[in-house]
Amino acid sequence: MPQHSNPAGQRLLGKSIALVALTALLAYGCERGKENAAPPPRPIPAADAPATPAAPPAAKPTDPPHPAPAPDGAASDAGDTPKPPIPHTELAKDHKPLSETTTPRGVIVQTMKEGAGLPTFPKALVTLHFVMYVKDGWKKIESTYESGEPFVEQRLDNFVPGLGEGVVGMKPGEVRRIIVPPALAFGHEGLTEKDGTVVVGPDATIVFDAELISAKQAFIDPSAKPASPGAPAPGK
Repeated sequence: MPQHSNPAGQRLLGKSIALVALTALLAYGCERGKENAAPPPRPIPAADAPATPAAPPAAKPTDPPHPAPAPDGAASDAGDTPKPPIPHTELAKDHKPLSETTTPRGVIVQTMKEGAGLPTFPKALVTLHFVMYVKDGWKKIESTYESGEPFVEQRLDNFVPGLGEGVVGMKPGEVRRIIVPPALAFGHEGLTEKDGTVVVGPDATIVFDAELISAKQAFIDPSAKPASPGAPAPGK
C-alpha cells in the first residue's frame, strides 16, 4: 500500500535538523573564540648570556720617583743664583764732566749727570750703583749693574773712604765719577783675594762711576769711630 507523505512531520523534522546544525555551529564558534582569547604562549627564554667580567680595580697611584741625590758640591742655593745684569750704558773713559771739584784730601769729583732733591749728608744710608776701575789700565774690578742689584742702604763710612767722601753732596739720580788716590782707597797693600789672587795692586788710584738711587739722611754721631783708611771696597 503506498505511503502518504506527512507535511507537518517533514517540517518538524527539518526544524529539528536545522536546530541541531545551529547548535553545532554555535558550539564551534565558542571554541574558536576561546582559542583566540587564550594568552599567547610564553616565549622560551634564551640561554643566559655570559656575564661581562668586571673591570679590574684601578691601580693605586705610586709616589713619583725620588730624584737621585746631587753629587757633593753640586747642590745650589736659590739665594746664590746670579741675577741678570741691569741694562746700563757705562761712561766712556774720556767722558766730559759737567763740573769738577777736588776735596781737601785729594778726591776728584766729576759730575756727569745732575740729580734732584736733598744732597747726601755724611753718615747717610745710601742705595748706590757703581762701577769700579783701576785707573792705570782702566781695569774693571766690580760692577753692581752686572751683579744685578745695587748696594742697598749702606753707610757711607763703610765704603772705601774716598768713595764715601765723593758721594757726600750727591742728589738722587746724580751720576759722578769719583777718582780716589791710593791713600783713601787700598793703600800700599792693595787688595788680594783669600786664594792669593791680586785684585788691586799696591798704591793704585781707583775710579768709581757712581749713581745715587736714594739716601736716608742721618746726623753725625760724635762718638762713632771713623772708618779706617784701608776699609774694603763695597762687596769685598
